Amino acid sequence: MGIKAQYAVLILAMVQIVDRAKAGGCPSLQQKFKAAQAELERLKNTGQCQCNCEGLIPGPAGAQGEPGPAGAPGPVGAPGPAGAPGPAGAQGEQGPAGAPGPAGAQGKSGPAGAPGPAGAQGEQGPPGPAGPPGLALNQPMDCPEGFTKNEQLKSCYKFITNTKLKWIDALSFCQSLQANLVAIDTEEEQAYLADKITNGAKPHEWFWTGGNQLCGIWMWSGGPSWSTKSISGYWNWNSAYNPPQPEDNHERCLFLSNTFAFKWHDGDCGSGGNFICEINLS
Repeated sequence: MGIKAQYAVLILAMVQIVDRAKAGGCPSLQQKFKAAQAELERLKNTGQCQCNCEGLIPGPAGAQGEPGPAGAPGPVGAPGPAGAPGPAGAQGEQGPAGAPGPAGAQGKSGPAGAPGPAGAQGEQGPPGPAGPPGLALNQPMDCPEGFTKNEQLKSCYKFITNTKLKWIDALSFCQSLQANLVAIDTEEEQAYLADKITNGAKPHEWFWTGGNQLCGIWMWSGGPSWSTKSISGYWNWNSAYNPPQPEDNHERCLFLSNTFAFKWHDGDCGSGGNFICEINLS
Protein backbone atom coordinates (compact mmCIF):
# COMPACT_ATOMS: atom_id res chain seq x y z
CA MET A 1 0.00 0.00 0.00
CA GLY A 2 1.38 3.48 -0.90
CA ILE A 3 1.76 6.51 1.35
CA LYS A 4 -1.35 8.12 -0.01
CA ALA A 5 -3.43 5.05 0.58
CA GLN A 6 -2.11 4.82 4.17
CA TYR A 7 -2.88 8.47 4.66
CA ALA A 8 -6.42 8.04 3.30
CA VAL A 9 -7.01 5.07 5.63
CA LEU A 10 -5.71 7.06 8.60
CA ILE A 11 -8.01 9.99 7.77
CA LEU A 12 -10.98 7.61 7.40
CA ALA A 13 -10.19 6.07 10.76
CA MET A 14 -10.03 9.50 12.38
CA VAL A 15 -13.44 10.35 10.95
CA GLN A 16 -14.96 7.14 12.32
CA ILE A 17 -13.38 7.77 15.73
CA VAL A 18 -14.80 11.30 15.80
CA ASP A 19 -18.27 10.03 14.86
CA ARG A 20 -18.23 7.35 17.53
CA ALA A 21 -16.87 9.77 20.13
CA LYS A 22 -19.67 12.23 19.40
CA ALA A 23 -22.27 9.52 19.50
CA GLY A 24 -21.28 8.01 22.83
CA GLY A 25 -19.07 10.63 24.47
CA CYS A 26 -16.56 7.86 25.12
CA PRO A 27 -13.24 9.15 26.60
CA SER A 28 -11.26 6.22 25.17
CA LEU A 29 -12.36 7.07 21.57
CA GLN A 30 -11.38 10.67 22.09
CA GLN A 31 -7.94 9.52 23.17
CA LYS A 32 -7.68 7.40 19.95
CA PHE A 33 -8.74 10.45 17.91
CA LYS A 34 -5.98 12.59 19.40
CA ALA A 35 -3.48 9.81 18.64
CA ALA A 36 -4.66 9.71 14.96
CA GLN A 37 -4.27 13.50 14.70
CA ALA A 38 -0.75 13.28 16.04
CA GLU A 39 0.13 10.53 13.54
CA LEU A 40 -1.29 12.63 10.64
CA GLU A 41 0.68 15.64 11.75
CA ARG A 42 3.83 13.46 11.87
CA LEU A 43 3.26 12.31 8.27
CA LYS A 44 2.84 15.91 7.08
CA ASN A 45 5.96 17.04 8.84
CA THR A 46 8.04 14.26 7.31
CA GLY A 47 6.85 15.08 3.80
CA GLN A 48 5.09 11.79 3.37
CA CYS A 49 1.72 13.47 2.77
CA GLN A 50 1.73 15.46 -0.63
CA CYS A 51 -1.75 17.04 -0.22
CA ASN A 52 -2.98 19.62 2.17
CA CYS A 53 -5.73 17.24 3.32
CA GLU A 54 -8.14 20.07 3.58
CA GLY A 55 -11.65 18.91 4.16
CA LEU A 56 -10.38 15.55 5.31
CA ILE A 57 -9.35 16.54 8.82
CA PRO A 58 -12.49 17.11 10.81
CA GLY A 59 -13.13 20.58 12.10
CA PRO A 60 -14.16 21.49 15.56
CA ALA A 61 -17.16 19.74 17.03
CA GLY A 62 -20.53 21.24 16.33
CA ALA A 63 -23.15 22.13 18.93
CA GLN A 64 -24.61 19.22 20.89
CA GLY A 65 -27.84 17.96 19.42
CA GLU A 66 -31.00 17.36 21.40
CA PRO A 67 -31.10 14.24 23.50
CA GLY A 68 -32.66 11.23 21.80
CA PRO A 69 -35.71 9.44 23.18
CA ALA A 70 -35.38 7.42 26.38
CA GLY A 71 -34.37 3.84 25.89
CA ALA A 72 -36.67 0.93 26.82
CA PRO A 73 -36.55 -0.05 30.60
CA GLY A 74 -34.16 -2.86 31.41
CA PRO A 75 -35.33 -6.15 32.96
CA VAL A 76 -36.37 -6.33 36.64
CA GLY A 77 -33.44 -7.08 38.89
CA ALA A 78 -33.33 -10.10 41.25
CA PRO A 79 -35.04 -9.61 44.68
CA GLY A 80 -32.75 -8.46 47.46
CA PRO A 81 -32.14 -10.53 50.65
CA ALA A 82 -34.90 -10.76 53.27
CA GLY A 83 -34.81 -8.10 55.90
CA ALA A 84 -34.23 -8.84 59.63
CA PRO A 85 -37.40 -9.81 61.62
CA GLY A 86 -39.10 -6.94 63.39
CA PRO A 87 -39.54 -6.81 67.19
CA ALA A 88 -42.23 -9.02 68.82
CA GLY A 89 -45.61 -7.42 69.15
CA ALA A 90 -47.20 -6.67 72.51
CA GLN A 91 -48.78 -9.63 74.37
CA GLY A 92 -52.48 -9.95 73.85
CA GLU A 93 -55.02 -10.08 76.66
CA GLN A 94 -55.53 -13.36 78.51
CA GLY A 95 -58.32 -15.49 77.09
CA PRO A 96 -61.18 -16.86 79.20
CA ALA A 97 -60.58 -19.98 81.37
CA GLY A 98 -61.15 -23.29 79.63
CA ALA A 99 -63.82 -25.74 80.71
CA PRO A 100 -62.75 -28.18 83.49
CA GLY A 101 -61.37 -31.52 82.26
CA PRO A 102 -62.87 -34.89 83.19
CA ALA A 103 -62.20 -36.29 86.67
CA GLY A 104 -59.00 -38.38 87.01
CA ALA A 105 -58.96 -42.04 88.05
CA GLN A 106 -59.20 -42.74 91.76
CA GLY A 107 -55.80 -42.95 93.53
CA LYS A 108 -54.61 -45.91 95.57
CA SER A 109 -55.73 -46.23 99.18
CA GLY A 110 -53.41 -44.60 101.70
CA PRO A 111 -51.79 -46.52 104.58
CA ALA A 112 -53.94 -47.52 107.53
CA GLY A 113 -54.22 -44.87 110.21
CA ALA A 114 -52.80 -45.31 113.69
CA PRO A 115 -55.03 -47.26 116.09
CA GLY A 116 -57.26 -45.14 118.24
CA PRO A 117 -56.95 -44.99 122.02
CA ALA A 118 -58.09 -47.98 124.05
CA GLY A 119 -61.66 -47.86 125.23
CA ALA A 120 -62.65 -47.79 128.85
CA GLN A 121 -62.43 -51.09 130.72
CA GLY A 122 -65.68 -52.98 130.91
CA GLU A 123 -67.24 -54.27 134.07
CA GLN A 124 -65.79 -57.38 135.64
CA GLY A 125 -67.61 -60.54 134.67
CA PRO A 126 -68.81 -63.18 137.09
CA PRO A 127 -66.20 -65.65 138.37
CA GLY A 128 -65.68 -68.73 136.25
CA PRO A 129 -66.21 -72.25 137.45
CA ALA A 130 -63.62 -73.80 139.71
CA GLY A 131 -60.88 -75.70 137.92
CA PRO A 132 -60.08 -79.32 138.54
CA PRO A 133 -58.06 -80.03 141.65
CA GLY A 134 -54.27 -79.94 141.15
CA LEU A 135 -52.09 -82.96 141.52
CA ALA A 136 -51.14 -83.72 145.07
CA LEU A 137 -47.45 -83.24 145.87
CA ASN A 138 -45.48 -86.38 146.50
CA GLN A 139 -44.44 -85.95 150.14
CA PRO A 140 -44.57 -89.42 151.65
CA MET A 141 -44.08 -90.36 155.28
CA ASP A 142 -40.92 -92.31 154.49
CA CYS A 143 -38.32 -92.54 151.72
CA PRO A 144 -38.79 -94.94 148.81
CA GLU A 145 -36.23 -97.64 148.15
CA GLY A 146 -32.88 -96.38 146.86
CA PHE A 147 -33.13 -92.96 148.58
CA THR A 148 -31.19 -91.89 151.69
CA LYS A 149 -33.27 -90.33 154.47
CA ASN A 150 -32.24 -87.22 156.45
CA GLU A 151 -34.52 -86.92 159.47
CA GLN A 152 -33.32 -83.40 160.37
CA LEU A 153 -33.92 -82.02 156.87
CA LYS A 154 -37.08 -84.14 156.37
CA SER A 155 -35.98 -85.11 152.89
CA CYS A 156 -34.85 -88.15 150.93
CA TYR A 157 -31.83 -87.96 148.53
CA LYS A 158 -30.52 -90.10 145.71
CA PHE A 159 -27.06 -89.38 144.20
CA ILE A 160 -26.90 -90.53 140.55
CA THR A 161 -23.28 -91.31 139.61
CA ASN A 162 -23.59 -94.20 137.18
CA THR A 163 -24.77 -92.03 134.28
CA LYS A 164 -24.12 -88.45 133.17
CA LEU A 165 -27.03 -86.49 131.70
CA LYS A 166 -27.80 -82.99 130.43
CA TRP A 167 -29.63 -80.84 132.95
CA ILE A 168 -33.08 -81.24 131.34
CA ASP A 169 -32.62 -85.03 131.08
CA ALA A 170 -31.53 -85.19 134.72
CA LEU A 171 -34.74 -83.32 135.67
CA SER A 172 -36.85 -85.82 133.72
CA PHE A 173 -35.01 -88.74 135.34
CA CYS A 174 -35.76 -87.48 138.88
CA GLN A 175 -39.42 -86.82 137.99
CA SER A 176 -39.69 -90.40 136.77
CA LEU A 177 -38.81 -91.38 140.38
CA GLN A 178 -41.51 -89.01 141.73
CA ALA A 179 -38.72 -86.70 142.88
CA ASN A 180 -37.27 -83.27 142.01
CA LEU A 181 -33.74 -82.19 141.20
CA VAL A 182 -32.36 -81.11 144.58
CA ALA A 183 -33.11 -77.61 145.94
CA ILE A 184 -30.70 -76.26 148.58
CA ASP A 185 -32.78 -74.18 150.99
CA THR A 186 -30.52 -73.95 154.06
CA GLU A 187 -26.88 -73.93 155.09
CA GLU A 188 -27.45 -77.28 156.85
CA GLU A 189 -28.65 -78.85 153.61
CA GLN A 190 -25.62 -77.38 151.76
CA ALA A 191 -23.24 -78.95 154.32
CA TYR A 192 -25.03 -82.31 154.16
CA LEU A 193 -24.78 -82.53 150.37
CA ALA A 194 -21.07 -81.49 150.39
CA ASP A 195 -20.32 -84.22 152.91
CA LYS A 196 -22.19 -86.93 150.96
CA ILE A 197 -20.37 -86.03 147.71
CA THR A 198 -16.96 -85.88 149.41
CA ASN A 199 -17.46 -89.33 150.95
CA GLY A 200 -19.31 -90.78 148.00
CA ALA A 201 -18.28 -92.71 144.91
CA LYS A 202 -17.37 -89.62 142.80
CA PRO A 203 -15.85 -87.06 145.20
CA HIS A 204 -14.01 -85.11 142.47
CA GLU A 205 -16.85 -84.83 139.99
CA TRP A 206 -19.55 -82.19 139.74
CA PHE A 207 -23.35 -82.62 140.25
CA TRP A 208 -26.40 -80.91 138.76
CA THR A 209 -28.94 -79.33 141.15
CA GLY A 210 -32.41 -77.99 140.33
CA GLY A 211 -31.18 -74.38 140.15
CA ASN A 212 -31.63 -72.72 136.72
CA GLN A 213 -32.11 -69.39 134.93
CA LEU A 214 -34.07 -70.73 131.98
CA CYS A 215 -36.97 -68.31 132.59
CA GLY A 216 -34.98 -65.12 133.19
CA ILE A 217 -34.37 -65.38 136.96
CA TRP A 218 -32.63 -68.02 139.06
CA MET A 219 -35.15 -70.54 140.42
CA TRP A 220 -35.38 -74.05 141.87
CA SER A 221 -37.19 -76.25 139.37
CA GLY A 222 -40.53 -77.76 140.38
CA GLY A 223 -41.66 -81.35 140.13
CA PRO A 224 -43.67 -84.03 141.94
CA SER A 225 -42.46 -83.08 145.44
CA TRP A 226 -42.71 -79.24 145.32
CA SER A 227 -43.61 -76.46 142.88
CA THR A 228 -41.10 -74.14 141.23
CA LYS A 229 -39.74 -71.55 143.68
CA SER A 230 -37.26 -68.67 143.51
CA ILE A 231 -33.76 -68.89 144.95
CA SER A 232 -34.15 -66.58 147.92
CA GLY A 233 -33.19 -66.56 151.57
CA TYR A 234 -30.20 -68.84 151.41
CA TRP A 235 -27.66 -68.76 148.60
CA ASN A 236 -24.03 -69.83 148.24
CA TRP A 237 -22.76 -68.35 144.95
CA ASN A 238 -18.97 -68.23 144.51
CA SER A 239 -18.80 -64.42 144.37
CA ALA A 240 -15.03 -64.42 145.10
CA TYR A 241 -14.34 -66.38 141.93
CA ASN A 242 -13.04 -64.61 138.80
CA PRO A 243 -15.39 -64.01 137.13
CA PRO A 244 -17.86 -63.81 140.03
CA GLN A 245 -20.72 -66.31 139.95
CA PRO A 246 -23.28 -66.37 138.48
CA GLU A 247 -22.10 -64.92 135.16
CA ASP A 248 -24.32 -63.08 132.71
CA ASN A 249 -23.80 -65.52 129.86
CA HIS A 250 -25.26 -68.67 128.29
CA GLU A 251 -24.51 -70.85 131.36
CA ARG A 252 -27.88 -71.07 133.09
CA CYS A 253 -27.86 -74.24 135.24
CA LEU A 254 -26.43 -74.57 138.78
CA PHE A 255 -23.96 -77.29 139.83
CA LEU A 256 -21.86 -78.29 142.87
CA SER A 257 -18.20 -79.30 142.68
CA ASN A 258 -15.47 -80.18 145.17
CA THR A 259 -13.13 -78.18 142.90
CA PHE A 260 -14.83 -74.95 144.04
CA ALA A 261 -15.38 -76.08 147.68
CA PHE A 262 -19.03 -76.74 146.72
CA LYS A 263 -19.67 -73.04 146.15
CA TRP A 264 -22.41 -72.57 143.58
CA HIS A 265 -21.37 -72.17 139.93
CA ASP A 266 -23.39 -71.76 136.75
CA GLY A 267 -22.73 -74.23 133.93
CA ASP A 268 -23.76 -75.06 130.39
CA CYS A 269 -27.13 -76.86 130.67
CA GLY A 270 -26.18 -79.01 127.69
CA SER A 271 -23.19 -80.60 129.44
CA GLY A 272 -23.50 -84.14 130.85
CA GLY A 273 -22.99 -84.53 134.60
CA ASN A 274 -23.93 -86.43 137.76
CA PHE A 275 -27.04 -85.17 139.62
CA ILE A 276 -29.01 -85.40 142.89
CA CYS A 277 -32.74 -86.21 143.22
CA GLU A 278 -34.76 -85.12 146.31
CA ILE A 279 -38.19 -85.92 147.81
CA ASN A 280 -39.63 -83.84 150.67
CA LEU A 281 -41.26 -85.80 153.48
CA SER A 282 -44.54 -84.80 155.03
